[in-house]
Amino acid sequence: MSAARRGAIALLLAVAVAFGIREAEAYGRQAIVRMAGDTLFLSLFTAGWKVVAAGCTPRPGRPYDCLIKGA
Repeated sequence: MSAARRGAIALLLAVAVAFGIREAEAYGRQAIVRMAGDTLFLSLFTAGWKVVAAGCTPRPGRPYDCLIKGA
């Protein structure tokens, strides 16, 4: 593993701890990030990962309810 890759992983872990990220899962070009008090949805664009929905709460058997949505 290159030094740059190790540095990027270390930075991501530091951000995860700082923001209380509990779980992150990626599915191709889509991802979900669960934090202590919020759930975010991200999409991979040419310029990198961007948040496309925030303030999301789960609804059993239904899609998440998100306060902020966009692409």
